[in-house]
Amino acid sequence: ENYAERVSVSREIDRYIESTRRETIPTGFKTLDRVLGGLKSPGLVLLGARPSVGKTALARTIAKKLAVDRGIPVAYFTLELSTMELTRLFLLSESEMAPAINADQESDELKESINKLKEAPLFIDDTAWIDMESLRGRVRTLVENNGVRVIFIDFIQLLYWRRFMKWEDIDSRKEMKRTLTELKQTAEDLGIAIVALTQLPHTIERTEKEISLEDLMKRLDIDQDIINDQVDMIWLLYRPDYYGLGDGRERAELNIVHNIHGRRNLTFDLRFIPECVKFEEQE
Repeated sequence: ENYAERVSVSREIDRYIESTRRETIPTGFKTLDRVLGGLKSPGLVLLGARPSVGKTALARTIAKKLAVDRGIPVAYFTLELSTMELTRLFLLSESEMAPAINADQESDELKESINKLKEAPLFIDDTAWIDMESLRGRVRTLVENNGVRVIFIDFIQLLYWRRFMKWEDIDSRKEMKRTLTELKQTAEDLGIAIVALTQLPHTIERTEKEISLEDLMKRLDIDQDIINDQVDMIWLLYRPDYYGLGDGRERAELNIVHNIHGRRNLTFDLRFIPECVKFEEQE
């Protein structure tokens, strides 16, 4: 592809028309869905945040809204938490209470929440250090056998860090590019939406704590061309109260810093509910 082809209006028109034909899947956050149209299928979303800010909680909140509230089949690949721990958090966010030690003491509301979660088309895989080939095979099985439409991967760096643990001499830049390319191709081949979480460094050089697209590119060692080619949207989560910079109301910001389907540089206000480890829309 030469320079003229890259900058041609014809090419961009074709990309825009193709993007509008993609299926949209609602996240359950009304404002986000109204402005962005929800998740694009097929499509790849990167959800980034610093440690402990709540990227897993946000991903889990969306997964719960899809599978439990709407009956949309979802698979969650957790490369850090166990299936039991993640299931406990799903139940906590659904019921807003923990199961009693004695089942006879559980309230009707809790029992209803347990049944809803058990009946939801939600699949959790906690295989540690899974590689891309195994991941793609499992995703294909879930799509073909169970109709899964959305995949969550928590988090993307662990898909290739196993090779570092084996002391293999690899190029992290090339590895991340390959990972993003294969995730996007998997989404395209199977007609699904993939939300991949990414960990950003806890330490920063600036006085403000909010993260930027440049932070993410530096962390993943990728450039804008790779993002434009392989990533549909990038969401960056920021929670001022975590850094002692908020007003104590647990306000959170979801910043849309990249979106090939439409508007970008948007900020959506959310509220973190620490007791239930979940997010809600800011009233």
